[in-house]
Formats: sequence, C-alpha cells, structure tokens
Amino acid sequence: MKGADTHDPITVVFASDDNYCQHLAVTILSLIEKNENEVLHLIVMSIGINKLHKDRLGRIIEGKSLVSLQFVELDSSSYRHFRVDGHISWAAYARIFIPDLVPPEIRKVLYLDCDLYVADSIRPLWQTDITAYPLAAVPVVHEAHKKSLGIPEDKNYVNSGVLLMNLDLWRSRNLTRKLIDYIENNAGLLKNWDQDALNAVLFDQIYALNPRWNVSNRTFKLTAEELKLRPEEHQSLKDKPGIVHFTTDYKPWDYLNPNPFTRHYWRILKTTPYRDYRPPLRSALKRLPPEYRPRTLLGKLWPKRVQRDG
Repeated sequence: MKGADTHDPITVVFASDDNYCQHLAVTILSLIEKNENEVLHLIVMSIGINKLHKDRLGRIIEGKSLVSLQFVELDSSSYRHFRVDGHISWAAYARIFIPDLVPPEIRKVLYLDCDLYVADSIRPLWQTDITAYPLAAVPVVHEAHKKSLGIPEDKNYVNSGVLLMNLDLWRSRNLTRKLIDYIENNAGLLKNWDQDALNAVLFDQIYALNPRWNVSNRTFKLTAEELKLRPEEHQSLKDKPGIVHFTTDYKPWDYLNPNPFTRHYWRILKTTPYRDYRPPLRSALKRLPPEYRPRTLLGKLWPKRVQRDG
C-alpha cells in the first residue's frame, strides 16, 4: 500500500456516542473547510447515537457534493467491562474495531478523535506510505509508564487521537483480537485506556508521523527543549499545525481553554445546529487555569486574553 493517488477519495472514520456529537460536528466541519476540493467519505461509528443527533450531523454536510456521511452501529455490549475513568467513555475503544466494521473493500482509513481541529489539508497525511505498517501515529515525548507496558526504551509511544490505518495488514495479523485479549487481561495497566493497549501490542509495528498531524495542548504549554524539538520546529508546530488535538480534560467546550486554537472551535460551532450551546458557568470558574481567572466574581468573566478565543 503505497502513497495514495492525488485524487483518490479519503476515508475518515470517527467514533461517538450522544455526548460527543456536538464536538464531532465541529471536527467534521473543520476537516471539510480545509479540504474543500477533496472527496471525503466519512464514517461515524455510532455507540447508540440517537436520531436527533444523526439528523443534526447529516445537516452539516448538506450542499457539500464531495462529502458523504455514513453511520455504522457498534454494539459494545460484549465489551462493556473494558476499563474507563474520568472524562473517558467506552467510545475510546471503538477505534480498535474499525477494520471489522467498515466494508472489506476499504483497505485504508484515517481515524480522527472528536476533540480535534483540522487546520490544514490532510492530503499529505493520507499519502503517507504505510505499506509495511498496520498503523501510523504521532509519538508522545516523555510518556511516564512506557516501561510498565513493556515497551522498549528505543520504541515510540504514540497518541491514538490521529491514526492512519492499513486495514489489510491489520486484518491479516488479527490485531483486533490481540488488542481485546490485552485489554481484558491488563486492565490495571491501562492508565490511558485504548492508547496504552495500542502501544503495548503494536509498539514495533507503528510508523511515526510528523508531529504536526497531532499537535496537543502540551505543545503550547511546554518548551522546545522539553518536547525534544529545535526552537524553529516548535514554533512551526504552534503556528502551522496540521491537526490540533484538545488533549486532556481541558476542553474548549467546558470552560475557557488557553489553547490559541480554541477560538476555531467556537467559530465553527456557530455554523452548526449546536450553535446555542453555552459552557456551564460553574465549570468555567472551577477549571480555568489561575492566570486566566477574573480577580473577583464581579469582575469580567471573559478576560481579554481569552475572549479572543471565544
């Protein structure tokens, strides 16, 4: 499977339940906005998404002749015992079932989380040659529990929010079954849930993507030295990312988020059927980093430094 033809359709897969449909709408529209001349085949793996949300998601692609949207139901009842914690739902595990749920003639897909902003054309990403790999993803620097997962020091640990998947190799190596077995037998190790399982099972089968395809919140928080980057590389990631990932539980839709690309979430949200959403006031006050909080409750809730992102 060499780099794709410059005009072949791009198949992008998402996974969501009802709770994340609003954010999925923003991610999809950002993808379309930056890839307006691409034929995009979008597949949403649905974990019980209701008709209201399906209709809303369908409306966001109306009039976009190059874009198709398909829902594929995923029955998670047999795997509800998989470990979840905090803000993570079972939907995080859906990506490991993609090769079994999409039609067998689909040989390659790009999986994207729902908490992303696509900031550039994904054609270069799609054309990455992963003939020899079942998976491609962006490595994470300073992953604390690599050792506990049995990953050798010289191997990468990757973030699972953006995955380029070679389904031919994945299927031939029966990787979904191997991942299920690992998840069921190692729940205590899975501090990062599906991501830990993918890394533990596939650490020697993953192609490392350019960091610009999964620019996380830590990119805007840490220094170039901490990220093991040259200063010019670090600046380029902040100025011209390919995909911005709102990692951790600091999400733009819950409270004020210092990530400079938060403003695009709100800009795009205004064009969706979810445009009337407002973040809970209590959540905003509680979770806002100290340097962004107003001095008093009578002060202005949206400081200028953050208001431009709203």
